[in-house]
Amino acid sequence: ADFGAALMRDPAAVRVAAEAVRGAIDAARARYGGAAGASEIPVSVKCRIGLRDAAPAGPASCGEDDYGFLAEFVARISEGGGLEGGGIVVHARSAVLSGLSPLKNRSVPPLRPDFVHRLARDFPRLPVTLNGGISGIGEAREIASAVAAAAAAAENGSGEGVIDGVMLGRAMLERPLDLLLVDPDPLFRVRRSGAFGVIAGGTPRMSPAAVIAEYARYAAGEVSRCGRSVVGDVTMPLVLVSEQLRESFAYLEDLEFLERGVVGVHPAPSFAETELRDAFIATWKGLEEISAAASGGTGGGEGNKELKGIDGGSVLMEVAEGGRVPTKKLSKLLKATMGKKVAGKVERNRSENVRQRLSSPFSSVMSYNEGAS
Repeated sequence: ADFGAALMRDPAAVRVAAEAVRGAIDAARARYGGAAGASEIPVSVKCRIGLRDAAPAGPASCGEDDYGFLAEFVARISEGGGLEGGGIVVHARSAVLSGLSPLKNRSVPPLRPDFVHRLARDFPRLPVTLNGGISGIGEAREIASAVAAAAAAAENGSGEGVIDGVMLGRAMLERPLDLLLVDPDPLFRVRRSGAFGVIAGGTPRMSPAAVIAEYARYAAGEVSRCGRSVVGDVTMPLVLVSEQLRESFAYLEDLEFLERGVVGVHPAPSFAETELRDAFIATWKGLEEISAAASGGTGGGEGNKELKGIDGGSVLMEVAEGGRVPTKKLSKLLKATMGKKVAGKVERNRSENVRQRLSSPFSSVMSYNEGAS
């Protein structure tokens, strides 16, 4: 193959591709009045830690990963400084090129975050981002805390030799509202140039309801502009939000679960119940707004046959007054805008992270003594 992870066998081709992207960005900036070579758009390369030709029989037969292969690949593609702004994003697993599905490629090869931490030390001028197996914002914060501690312990405090960031993928499909916890957190606002430390200022946390309402206005505008054919596209983020709300209320409503403190399928909510109720109301109203746009603005239920006959006002009043929150009904209404096939694919992608979170024995949080071994 000459695409995807297999390109790690041809670092020269990867470097040429990255340089071509950088050249195209500089050309566009020059054309529209920006200075070439001063682009604010970083170019990065995302890769695995290595390659394997055949699927292992199981975790015990995975064999040894080769850090030297990864280091050589990074050295080759970063020649000339073309990645200094964007750097390298490393999914801390090898890629199996045959005999393993894309789904299993994201869970069967063992995680080696120590390779990524070691890469940051060996290439101190290159931004390095850790990806793979990070279960959510909580674990990302633990990693950021360990990075900040390692940087503070360094002799010159420059932050060189530690990773620059973490990347989350399917974890955000499971809990998209948790992204609101990132910007206000000092641990996610650090700088690499000069002394390593927290960037002053920060962003106050927006409420889930405010963000959902703002997105719904945008989505309704897109439906008005492009027509009913895009309804399923713009409601997809709201489907993910509704599933997070459903699981949050399932946790809150299970009093035995709370009293026993059992760690189960549904993690503890990231927001207070009042905020979750407001988020539910905003999501329901957003669906009505999108539905109205799909019908030319003639009414909340006209563009979605599933909304017909439902008294949304009474539903939202009950929720606002502390009554039952029909999260399953909301999820069903939103999924109906997408079609069964698309909705099923979204749910499968989302549930993949749930299964990995419950079953994975690995963690991307590690001491830097471990990383040095």
